[in-house]
Amino acid sequence: RVMPGSFFILLRYFLRIDNVMLRINDTRLYHEFPKNYILREFTSREAQVKDIH
Repeated sequence: RVMPGSFFILLRYFLRIDNVMLRINDTRLYHEFPKNYILREFTSREAQVKDIH
């Protein structure tokens, strides 16, 4: 998403191995245009299918 003074990006990696496991990795990037840095947040989640059901 691009706004007049900034942008936001969500990158998602989703892995599913049927009847075995699920894994999600999210990376969020945020930048305000006059600044010279980008904020990055990373989260990783993983679970065995037997633990979900």
